[in-house]
Amino acid sequence: MIVWSGWGILVLVFVVAAFFGDVSLVSFVAGAMGHGTPDAPPLIARLVGFLPWIGAAAAAWFMGRKVNTKTEKVLIDPETNEPVTLRTGGGHSFFFIPMQYWAFIFLVIGVSVFIALAEPSAL
Repeated sequence: MIVWSGWGILVLVFVVAAFFGDVSLVSFVAGAMGHGTPDAPPLIARLVGFLPWIGAAAAAWFMGRKVNTKTEKVLIDPETNEPVTLRTGGGHSFFFIPMQYWAFIFLVIGVSVFIALAEPSAL
């Protein structure tokens, strides 16, 4: 079950795009360089594969900051002549985590994938 509110579902789009971008770039760069094994691509391929995770983190951060910015507008009720505060914005989350904070999770995932692809002897 996937739980989201508002535009929080975009987090899923960002993570899927980052995953496929990572796999595609690592495979392409490792193949173009002609060395490394499928289980342990060269360092430059792993570094290039980290870029989609940075992009997903940036997208989640800036989009989350934009859609979760709360604004208040004070209006006057014409019947009672009393001020009424109208609040808009906020509430865009994925699995109860606000959208912009997924940026940090994406970076942790990217670093984890980077380390997981290293040669066992390099660790």
